[in-house]
Amino acid sequence: MILFLLKALSRFFCVLPLPIALSAGRGLGFLYGRVFRYHHSDAIENATRCLPHLGPREIKQIINRMYANLGMNVAEALRISKIAENHGEKYISI
Repeated sequence: MILFLLKALSRFFCVLPLPIALSAGRGLGFLYGRVFRYHHSDAIENATRCLPHLGPREIKQIINRMYANLGMNVAEALRISKIAENHGEKYISI
């Protein structure tokens, strides 16, 4: 069931143009971090400890950007089959 869901999500993200796929990924990151609040308090606590010179507003901005970036990473990972078959040499270097 999970494999089917991942394949369906991968096909969905492969159909989308890259800018739209990344925007959708940012949206997923927002849902993951702000709506479902998965480990949100842990992230704020850790960032506050590591960055004591920043205020709560700056910490929350960093955490929001972190979750947005996480969502974009998921979108890119789901699109890797499209990138590899079409333009792998353009985006991937070894």
